[in-house]
This record gives sequence, structure tokens and C-alpha cells, in this order.
Amino acid sequence: MCATPYRLDRVGSRLPPWVAVALVTIVCRLPAFFRTLLDDDEAQYAAIGELVRSGAQLYGDGGVDFKPPGIYWTYAAVFGASGRYAMWAMHTVALLVVVATACMLAAIAARIAGRRAGVLAGVFYGVFTTVYYPKMLAANTEIFMMLALSAMTLLVMRAREAPRTVTALAALAGGGALVAIASGYKQSAALNLAVIAAGVIATRAWLLRLIAAGAGFAAMLGIGALVVAATSSLPAMWHWCVTQVVGKYGAGAWHGSVWHNIAVGLLPFIASSLLVWIAGAARFARIRAAHAPERIVWVWFAISLASSFAGGHFFGHYFIQPLAPLSVLAALEIDRWLARPGRAAVRSVWALTAIPAAGFFAFNLAFEPITESFGAPDPDFRGPVAWVRSHTQRDDRIFVWGNFAPMYVLADRLPTSRFVGFMRGAERNKNVPPEVGWDTGPEVWPALAEDFARHPPAVVIDTSTADYMSFGNYPIRRFPQVAALLQHYRVAAVVDRVTMYVPGDPALGGK
Repeated sequence: MCATPYRLDRVGSRLPPWVAVALVTIVCRLPAFFRTLLDDDEAQYAAIGELVRSGAQLYGDGGVDFKPPGIYWTYAAVFGASGRYAMWAMHTVALLVVVATACMLAAIAARIAGRRAGVLAGVFYGVFTTVYYPKMLAANTEIFMMLALSAMTLLVMRAREAPRTVTALAALAGGGALVAIASGYKQSAALNLAVIAAGVIATRAWLLRLIAAGAGFAAMLGIGALVVAATSSLPAMWHWCVTQVVGKYGAGAWHGSVWHNIAVGLLPFIASSLLVWIAGAARFARIRAAHAPERIVWVWFAISLASSFAGGHFFGHYFIQPLAPLSVLAALEIDRWLARPGRAAVRSVWALTAIPAAGFFAFNLAFEPITESFGAPDPDFRGPVAWVRSHTQRDDRIFVWGNFAPMYVLADRLPTSRFVGFMRGAERNKNVPPEVGWDTGPEVWPALAEDFARHPPAVVIDTSTADYMSFGNYPIRRFPQVAALLQHYRVAAVVDRVTMYVPGDPALGGK
């Protein structure tokens, strides 16, 4: 698919399809290289990645979060090759992953409907993973998991076409292993075993094929578990990545502002990528006529859509998951439209692709993603970052009270604590009780005290006094366990309302 010159339409370019897909994707993602950070999640991954790279144990003193280990290992590996907090390198890796995924999707669509459909699928993914807001450009878990799942879907299709059972079994074992790898980035990826099952149904030796896929999944999952056991703690990973997600982080969203989340997450993303949703809906009207390969993609889409809805948060970047199979389905339908005589369909497709691409290219350059403001950050974190840089050494540790991990990355300092943020995922603007937070439960404070004893911070940065990320409702005095840790710290400065504590007396001073 990626080796033969091909024109998108009868007047189009003769570039090889993979070159066209790669060029579109690269151009659309260029704004990622104008920012150090594209969202606060990147900062959390980066801070924990550096703790892991320093030799600390993930889910222990090496960082605590509710994601599986894949994203932290990836950040640690990239930083190990390119330097501390080298976000330019991380954004380069993210770009390459998206290009590779777009080519995978192009290969899937080409198998079903031909090269033009392949080009369209790759271009749609390359373009519409950059719309809505800058967080879509970030090196997040979704883009890594979708590369593995796209490769898995391609292997399932190849297994159906394999002339020999042993070849099919090998492909399905590889597909199962890829599902396990994707699950290492996000827990819900394991649901995609159903995609393999859908591809195996009604094939020769289907039970043996299911066993091969399950064996591949189990083997890769076992390898991952051994690595976790060697470098951190399996019980701790279970606590933070399963118990806390099910009991607090995930459940909390469905008891909160679900309709608000839909209004500011799902609906704007659909509006930003309207073309593929319209084409996908048109394709769904003819689903009964779909052949087996396309039906596999429909199962993939259904699972991906359910996965993006599961937590009730409806963050825009979650929809990168259904966007991958939707790009294929939309490409199949639009390929059918373009086969009709006339230029109206071509013009409409280009307009509904190019306008969002150009519009969000400019938007992503102008929008400050960390504080979600245009132009200068609001609140402006640059002053506090500069103060920390000028009053500490590069080997010093710092502690940020609040939910502002970007301070660690921008100040180029390692965290004192395994907790690089607090009240993450909670509705802080509604002053929800700290007890509902997955990272402010009773097990947190003894661990935080251990971290302070192991790596006393040179500076404690209290962002609650400046209401960073709606943290003004959670001052230090509301948390006696945290206040006790600062009994030998004094206020050294207040920089743009952010309070800086350094070792010395007097202690907390009523703050």
C-alpha cells in the first residue's frame, strides 16, 4: 500500500500514499514543538518518568499515578536517551507514533476498499488528532495504545486471509500480545480482545485461534508483570491502578457533572471532526452489507467508543480511541462518494478536512495549554518558575502543593515526593471533600512523610494561595499532616501569589 504512486483524486498528487499521509500528519502536528508542555498530564508523566529514571520504584517512591506503567517507562526511556525533561524528544516520539498509526490505518482501509480509501483513512487520523485543543497533540496514553491496537487489527485481518492455519495462529498470538501492550498504557485497552474474537468467529479452527490470541495476551501480560515485580510493586500497582480507579477516580465522574463534561468534551470534538462522524453515520446505515473485515472495524469502533465513555469524564483526547477506527469507516464511505461523477464531493471533503486542520493549527499556536488561556498564561506561572530556578540548584528536590506538576518540568527539578499532584481528577472548583480524591486518602500522608524524610525539599511551592488549577479551596492549613511537615520551614517569598517555603524558622506562620 505504501509503495505505489497514487492520486487522491483524478487531479491529485502522485506522491506515494505513505508520504502523503506522513506529510499531512507532520504539518498538522508542528505546533507541538512550540511548547514545552501541551497539558498537565504530560507534566505528571514526565515528573514520574524522571523519578523512575533516577532509580526509584514506580508506584512507590518513584511516583504514584492511576495509569499502568507503559507511559512512565516510555517517558523514562526517552529521557534516558535525550536528557532530563527533554520534552522536544517526547513530542518527536509522539509524532512518529501518530505517523505510524496513520499508516497502519491506511493499510487497513486499503485492504478493504483500495488505495484511495487508505490515503483518506491515514489523512483523517493525522488531521483530526490535532483538532479541538492542544492536548490532542500531547504525548498521552491514547496515542501509544492506538498504535498497538491498529497493528492488532491489521494482524487480525491478515489472520483471516492466511492460507495456512499456523500463519493465522502466529498472527493472532501477535495480536493478543499487542492488546496486552496497549493495556500497559491504559487499562481499558484489554476490552479489545473482543475485536480478535470478532475476527475469529466463523473461521476454520476458531477455538484454536482464540487460544492462540489468549496465549499471546497472557504471555505479554506476564512479561509486563515480571518487569513490574522487579522494578516496583505489583500490590501497589493494583491499589493505585485498579482499586482507586474503580472506587474513586472512575466512579466519581459519573456522580459529577456528566452533562457538562459531554457539552465541553464530546460535542466540541464531534463538531471539530464533523466530516468523519457524518461519513461514519452514513456508513453505519449500510452495515448489514459489510463484509467480515469491515465488521471487525465496526467492533473495534464500538469498543473504543465505549472505552472513551467509560470514566464519565469525556475529555477530548479520550476520543483519539474511537477516532482511529472511525477514520477507517469514514474513509470507506467517502471513497464511495468520490467514485461518483462530479467535483462537489471532492470539494466538500477537502473543505471539511482542510478548514479544521488550518483553524486548529493557528489555535494550537495561540492557545496556552497548561492554564488554557490565550497568549500569556493565566495564572502566569513564569515568575514562580524563574524564582525556583534562581533559588535552587539543579540537584535540589522541590515539592509542589497543589495540582501543578508543570512546575517540576519547567523549573527542571526532581520532585521530593512520589505524589506529583493532589486531588487529581476531582471537581476542585466545587470544593469537594478531600476524602473523595484518590490521591488524598489516609494512605497518602504517611508515604508523603517518608518522602520528605528521604529527600527534604529545598523549596515547598504552595500553589493554593494563587488558586492554580482551582486549588484555592485546599490550603495547607486544611491538611494537618502536610502542615506538620512544614514546621521547620519559613515563608521566603510570595511570587505572583504563589507562596515559597524554605527550610528555617519561624515555621508555618499561620499560612
